[in-house]
Amino acid sequence: MLTTAGLSHPAPPVASRPMSNCILWTGAMYSNGYGRAPKPGGGWIGAHVLAVYLDGRPVPRGYHVHHRCNTPACVNPAHLEVLTPAAHGEVHRPGVCRNGHPRERSVLKADGRVAYCRDCRNDARRSRPNDDPSRIADRERVARSYARRKASR
Repeated sequence: MLTTAGLSHPAPPVASRPMSNCILWTGAMYSNGYGRAPKPGGGWIGAHVLAVYLDGRPVPRGYHVHHRCNTPACVNPAHLEVLTPAAHGEVHRPGVCRNGHPRERSVLKADGRVAYCRDCRNDARRSRPNDDPSRIADRERVARSYARRKASR
């Protein structure tokens, strides 16, 4: 977990947007529109992550900082929340996998996390190179047969 030690910025390059209460980062930017600030010792840190640190909130390793205002350049701490990657994904794509398939078709692990999406896995199997349709149909038939035998035990 990073701390605020050494992460202060002398005069953050920001501008306000009165209608939305956003505070926009006007310094260096990533190509996706998120602000970036230099880290002590080299490298960069997201300006929104820096804003959360300077607000006194920790950002545990692996967690994401979410913009409630959906403005990537915003560094207003009131618009930012720290989320787990799973929760962040749910905020952006509720109830669907990354390819848009419904979550009800996903296979879950014992702890409730998604192991994989059945539809994505089937799409990947169907699109394998050098596979003719008869081989795909054979694989799917064998898989159904195996599932029936396993269920009857």
